[in-house]
Amino acid sequence: MLIWLVKIGETLPIGKSDNRLLRTGLIANAFIEKGHDIVWWTSTFDHFKKKQNFQVDTDLQLMPNYRLTLLHGKGYKKNVSLARIKDHRLISAKFRKRIYDEKIKPNLIVCAYPTVELAFHCIQFGKKFNIPVIVDIRDLWPDIFFEELLPKFIRKFALNLFNLFIKKHQYVFENATAIIGITDKILNWGLEYAGRKSRDIDRVFHLSYCKPSLQHTNQTIKSLSHKGLTFKKNILYVCLIGTISKYKFDLKPIVLAAKILQKSTERVEFVIVGDGEGLEWLRNETLGLTNIHFTGWIKQNEISYILDNVQVGIAPYFNTFTYTTSIPSKISEYFAYGLPVVSGLKGELGDFITQNNAGYVYYSGKEMAKILVKLALDKEVLARFKENNLILYSQKFDSRKVYDNYVNHILSLKSSI
Repeated sequence: MLIWLVKIGETLPIGKSDNRLLRTGLIANAFIEKGHDIVWWTSTFDHFKKKQNFQVDTDLQLMPNYRLTLLHGKGYKKNVSLARIKDHRLISAKFRKRIYDEKIKPNLIVCAYPTVELAFHCIQFGKKFNIPVIVDIRDLWPDIFFEELLPKFIRKFALNLFNLFIKKHQYVFENATAIIGITDKILNWGLEYAGRKSRDIDRVFHLSYCKPSLQHTNQTIKSLSHKGLTFKKNILYVCLIGTISKYKFDLKPIVLAAKILQKSTERVEFVIVGDGEGLEWLRNETLGLTNIHFTGWIKQNEISYILDNVQVGIAPYFNTFTYTTSIPSKISEYFAYGLPVVSGLKGELGDFITQNNAGYVYYSGKEMAKILVKLALDKEVLARFKENNLILYSQKFDSRKVYDNYVNHILSLKSSI
């Protein structure tokens, strides 16, 4: 079968070989392994590095049965900006024209949501040519804007008013062949807009992680040592890995916990891996502390080595609508190494951690410090967490299993329609 995948803003299988593929890239690989043909519709713009990969629309034939079609937009410097809206509109207009010019029509379309415009065009195209369209919800647009930008007392009224006049997102869910969500809450949100109850064709597949098979070399150890990181015995190491963003992460509890633990008899040290606009602030606030290490951006083999040598993963996400409805992909990476998750995030993640004995939820920096001291004092608890979370990873977050099941589910839909 020929399957179209539609998703902009993800890491692409081009350039450096150590680029870490995300959900769509891994789904593409799963389809290809089963012998299907893939066209991935995406953008020339690198959302993470904020630069263009190509200056014009570009088709890349990666394999005989795998094509990337990259549509050129104007790009943007900030994630929340008019420039991003204009970029997405241009991509959408190009996408609408290009798909009708394609000589060979797909047997199936899997479209990420958002963007609403791309999903809308997929649904219209699917209806015209009787092609099933599966909508994979990643973010809750438009609700996210009303929840996070407006005062609480006016949110519901403003959203209801918006939904009276703007109907594209409702049309997408009402006419999707099936809806997939990354959590139960997100799936139910899509079904509510669709105006129907869940059917067997609608499923939840978590954001998942593919643990790399890497051997640690002396060069890796030396490289990290040059960055000031050497692992020692009898220290509890706690890591945060990702884009250190002051808009995504509440970094203040980390600062307070680090200051408290600096004076503790129990040795607990933080390892902060990554870069971002919040990194300078975090460095300044922890200046003079000897129990916090910053590596900046590092290679995948170095990240893997760190995760093999730390004992705890922290997830200090803000309790915003975006994150309380989701289980961020970072969690599956921690689980892959058996790390207990210590998070300030309530909602879906907080409930999952509590219900599955996968870590702890804190409500302040002082409480974070207490949790970490408790873990430093009890190696048996750490061992139980490791065993438990490795099982959780294997059952629910190993991308090889999750996306194999994802693809099998979609293929079963096609055969039954």
